[in-house]
Amino acid sequence: MWIAGVRRRAVLERERAMATFLRKCNAHHALTLRQLSSQPSAAKKASSAVWVMGGIVCVAGYAAGVYATMNAFSKPMPDGSSVTEEARKSAYEKGASTYEKDVCSGEAWLGIEKLRKELLQHADGMVLEVASGTGHNFNLYPSGCTITAVDNCAAMVKICQSKNSASVESIHVMDTANMTFSDQSFDTVVDTFGICSYEDPVTSLREMQRVCKKEGKILLLEHGRSWLAPLNWMLDGSAANHAKKWGCWWNRDIQEIVRQSGLQIVERKSYHLGTTHMVIAKRANR
Repeated sequence: MWIAGVRRRAVLERERAMATFLRKCNAHHALTLRQLSSQPSAAKKASSAVWVMGGIVCVAGYAAGVYATMNAFSKPMPDGSSVTEEARKSAYEKGASTYEKDVCSGEAWLGIEKLRKELLQHADGMVLEVASGTGHNFNLYPSGCTITAVDNCAAMVKICQSKNSASVESIHVMDTANMTFSDQSFDTVVDTFGICSYEDPVTSLREMQRVCKKEGKILLLEHGRSWLAPLNWMLDGSAANHAKKWGCWWNRDIQEIVRQSGLQIVERKSYHLGTTHMVIAKRANR
């Protein structure tokens, strides 16, 4: 347990350093652009080259930080190349009691908590939150929402049920790919970081559409593949070990999964070199 604690602290320190590094890079780039606007043509060309090189250094530094963090969480494990659905479910059951400490505690440094709040401001009416985990979102919803929550992990649901949130009407152990709710039951369907954990994410997204009203909203905040090839190589290289340890496939192509599901995209944003995806959508026309 002491070693695990040291590892968690080391990872959080890396995340803090990465966030500070990126803020400095962004500030430097903003200053450089302002300077460029007042320079003569020749000087602009020279400064542009410096700016491009600075951007490359920022990306390389971020990738190195991600790689260090990834290694801390994904040490080689036996049989890592073959991860069964039962093994991933077992990982969630075992990690439920420390999930918020292990995973959610570092979100503020990466801006994830802010993204959750931004996404959930679009929720209203009768809300279904799938893959609700330990109920981390419950206190982030705007007033007036009535929340029904589901998760396929009984240990996570038990923790959810222990939280006292006035806006939560009911919490169930349920598979997102095969829910028992009637068609068009909810005004808003929310999924934050759930696509990585589904056995069949496309079917799960289609099921979310089934239970969403025709004029309702489907709100997604997910993590997956980047637009940066070296970062994808690192994600791919340890994906199986990560899935076995944490129950999550962190290298899924979120944009392709959303496309295959037929969702109508209203707004899409990406963050963290394209590894974090925010999607506001409507159900497919059927």
